Amino acid sequence: MREVPLTITAAQIMLYRDALTITSGSAPTSVQTKPLPSRRRAETVKSLINVDKDSIWIEPDEWEPDCHLVSFSFDSLAAGSFTIFYFAKEEQYCGFSQVYHNMDRPVKVPFRQGFGQRFIQPPGSGTDLGFFEYNELSRPLHGNVFPLVLYAESYCEPISPSTASKCTQVTQAVIEKVDDGPFGFQVKVKRQLLWVNGECYDQEFFGVGSSPEAEIGTNISEIECVICMFNARDTALLPCRHMCMCRECAEAVKLQSKKCPVCRHPIETIIEIPISY
Repeated sequence: MREVPLTITAAQIMLYRDALTITSGSAPTSVQTKPLPSRRRAETVKSLINVDKDSIWIEPDEWEPDCHLVSFSFDSLAAGSFTIFYFAKEEQYCGFSQVYHNMDRPVKVPFRQGFGQRFIQPPGSGTDLGFFEYNELSRPLHGNVFPLVLYAESYCEPISPSTASKCTQVTQAVIEKVDDGPFGFQVKVKRQLLWVNGECYDQEFFGVGSSPEAEIGTNISEIECVICMFNARDTALLPCRHMCMCRECAEAVKLQSKKCPVCRHPIETIIEIPISY
């Protein structure tokens, strides 16, 4: 009997994924195939604003010596505004409200697009922190009311009404009294959240600090992209939270291996974050 070569096309395998029966002459043969891997492409999320959590300071208000102002460094790809809350509770859809209604209204200050900027709360708009007890300032109240909340909101100019992009970064922190600090208080960030087009992401990443001050004495290899070893790391991967690549290499990895180069976990979301080193 003359042998007939068997040919199995990719289309046939996908059509009969569970079991494909092939007949050669009169002898049937069953070929079991594994489910094909998902071809779902990882989502890319672009952050427009990034507050350097290691750079937040509480400074005396020159106009009102008993009050204090907030200052910090930030990078932004678009203009927007900062709102400073004291003892604020998170509401639905990334909203916040102050729990002490006898306090001054939250301070809202606009900012421009740019990297390596320094924000200082306007003089005369500070808050008297001496009014509060230490245990009120140094921990979240009831677990969800933070003594200090920085609400950064930025918009991209839409090409059309359907392409408007809104990005919000929320920094929730406590305030501690210190004897050896320059201003008597220091800020400790407990959580940063990123809201992009209605989706919330916990901005706690591994791999690199966001502060130039924090990187002093750090080997440059801890800032470089692990793929190209040239560009700075500015892209985080979810769900593993490794911040290990530049955005160009992250886009290439997304299309090829689709796995984190550090832990090999499949990539579901890529978050691009504006950072200046």
